[in-house]
Parts: sequence; structure tokens; C-alpha cells
Amino acid sequence: DSLVDSVSTALHSSIDSHSTILADSGNYWSGTFERATAQSATPGDPILYHIVNDSIIAIYRNPDLPLDTLRIAVPCAPPPDTIEVTAIVRDTNANGRFDRIDFLFPDTTVLLEQLPDIEDIMQSTQFTTDDGTVIPIKPVDLIRVDSATLHIILEENSATPSRTGWDNADITFSGTPLTTGDYPIAVTTVIDSAGPVVTKAVLHPGVSTDSNDSLFISFSEPVNCSLLMSTAPESAFVYIDKTTLSSEALHDAVFANLCPSPYIDDVIVLTDKDAFDIVPVEDKIGFLGSSPYVRDTIGVNPPLNGPVVPIELAMDEEIELAVFPNPVEVDKPIDNRVRTAYANVVKDRTHGAIIGVNSAIPLKTIRLRSSDEAYGKADIYDAVGNMVRKALPVLATDKAGVYGIYWDIQNRNNRLVGNGTYLMVMKTTDIKDNAITERVKIGVRR
Repeated sequence: DSLVDSVSTALHSSIDSHSTILADSGNYWSGTFERATAQSATPGDPILYHIVNDSIIAIYRNPDLPLDTLRIAVPCAPPPDTIEVTAIVRDTNANGRFDRIDFLFPDTTVLLEQLPDIEDIMQSTQFTTDDGTVIPIKPVDLIRVDSATLHIILEENSATPSRTGWDNADITFSGTPLTTGDYPIAVTTVIDSAGPVVTKAVLHPGVSTDSNDSLFISFSEPVNCSLLMSTAPESAFVYIDKTTLSSEALHDAVFANLCPSPYIDDVIVLTDKDAFDIVPVEDKIGFLGSSPYVRDTIGVNPPLNGPVVPIELAMDEEIELAVFPNPVEVDKPIDNRVRTAYANVVKDRTHGAIIGVNSAIPLKTIRLRSSDEAYGKADIYDAVGNMVRKALPVLATDKAGVYGIYWDIQNRNNRLVGNGTYLMVMKTTDIKDNAITERVKIGVRR
């Protein structure tokens, strides 16, 4: 029909489906779509996923005659005698960045003794994270390990850390011969063996036997927050005391900040001083867990991909902020351990958010109408910059160097705020007369 210039066509594989628009090309309609090999699909994205041996089915239904249907099925499988290869992405120096890909050929394969140059082997190498970011991968050299194993050395990107849990990995060899049989090669499986690593751990120790230590842990790459929070800190991290070799340093510890976003770059752990005194510097830390976002997918544990990170004591010039909990749920009470640690701040209130302030240099007192003795003030802003709450007091706890701010999740008219992310701006001055401005985001759920 000359009046029809485009048609909507449904596309299906065994694990995914979506639609595409075909344009009028004269005697037929045509269109393009992006496809990728995977074990599971990502709903809602524009990529049609299929497994290695699969079929893509295109169906057009006439909108005027529902039974008038056109259907075509195209197989997606390696051609006969194709060599199926597994690729394992490595971070051999455990700095959080890809530096090598190991290609494992079938045992019956025999790689050529003299391989061609790396520029002639790789056709494309690209990794795309679940948020759509493309990770740059540049092969620079290759090593023939044995007749069935090939290592390709990558140029590390010093500015962009690699993210575990990519959404799509595309590794394609060119047609340049690599094996004695000169068969085409297809990378059918890509395994993530470059788990996130801890880059920094800062300890704010308690000053009495009944107060909590705060441990600020930073990661080399964003970590899936819900998966990390599904386990206890003592299961997610390993600390070994230099004297007793006990791994119970985080026994009964709790995560202070929950999930302000799906992926987090750092986490705060409140430790139980009664259970164990953490000895800094000599402790070891490493990722454990059952998720590829918290551990290598093939089960590689430290020290291969989890370096020993010395725990630093909080430096004098550092000031750290933490939100308990984050996000705050209006109907959910504050954890009792947090309320105890910040009793002077939260008083008898049970709901809301506590912003912990750790500073090794004491803060100067100021006068606020809402408090007889405060050590600074904080304003709350919404996502578009409107002030929601003004001059919340920074109050001292009974622990040296630890202060806190309480927000009841209400605006200046004493009404609960809506869902969203809010910005707290704290201003204070230490006893050395250094003016300090710190910011932290607070998530709110209702």
C-alpha cells in the first residue's frame, strides 16, 4: 500500500523481545536493531538479547487484519567448525582496572606458534555498563601461554575505573588465522574476574569502651548497594587482628548508610567496641559474598584481586559526614545503636535522620536560637535548590571529635517532606579558626 511508509515489527528471542520500526525501501520494508549474546535480558533497553544457539523471530501483524501475519525466523548460532572461546577479564595488579583478558580455547585447539600482530587479531573490544557507559578497552600485546590459552594485555585507563557487572561485553576476533585448523573464532562467554577492590579505609576510633568506631571504606568502582547490604559487614569484609588472628573484628557491626542510590562508591560501618577493638594498620580487608558485584564471578578471593589495605586513622585535617540511615524511611525508627551513639543529638526522638560529623580537630561553639551550645549549623535544600530547613544545630556527643545533626524530615512549616534526594550543607569552624563547609545527600522514602 503506497499509504504505508513504515511498519512496527515485533522481535523475539528465547530470552528477550522488543519492537522496531521498518521503513519503506521500495519493494520491501527494512530496519536495523542492536543485538547481543547474553545469559539473561535487561528489560526495557533497546538491545535484543539472545543466547548463543538461538533464533530471532520477526513478526508483522496487519493492524487492519489481525490474522494477516508475516513471520521470519533467523537462527543465531556459530557456523559449523567455529571455535567457541571463553574470555576472562582480569585485574592482575588489583588496582580496580582491567589489564588483561585470558582467552581459553577448547583443549583440542592448537594455537599457532607464531601469532600475528595484536592489531590484526582484535576486531572489536567493548564493555558497556548497566547505566550505558562504555568502558574503553585497548589491547596492546598478546602472549601465547600454551596451545589453548591466549593472554591479551590491555592498556590501563588511569582515569576511568572499570565497573563490575557490565550490561554487555562484545569481544570479536578478526578473520586472521590463529589456529592450525584456520577455523573462525567466536567469543561465546565473557567472565568478570575483576571484582571491586577497597582503595581506602579510614578509622574514627571511639574514646571509651562503650562507644562505636566508624570505619569509612571506599571502593575502586561502584558496588551494587542492595547486594552489599543483604549481608552483614563481617561477611562482606575480612579484618584480621595482628595479635589473635581473629576475624571477628566486625562482629555485630552494622552498615550506617544504607542505599542512597543503586550503586555506591563507599560505605560506613559502625563497629561494636564491646565486641572487639580494631587494631589499625595491621588489619586486612577483602571482599567476600555470593554476588558478582561483591566478589569475582569465578570465585577469586584476595589476595589475587583483593589487596591488603592498611586502615588509616582519621587525620587531623579530615572531617567526615555520614547519614543514619540513608535513605531515611519516615515510618521506620532509627537503629537503637545509632540512637545510643548520638543520644545527645537525637534525645528522645525515635524517627528521622542523624547526620554524624567526625572531626579530629575540635569545633568551636556558636550561638543558635534553637540550641544553647552548638558547634555549627546546617541547612537542607531540595533537588532544585529551595531551602527546606534552616539552621539545624550541630551538637556534640559524649565521644571526643564526634558531633551530630538531627533532622525530623520536616520542612520549615513542620510538614513531612516528599520522596526524593535532599542536600544538607553544614557550616562550622574548628578551634584553629578554619571555616568548614561540608555537603551530604540525604534520601527520603515515604
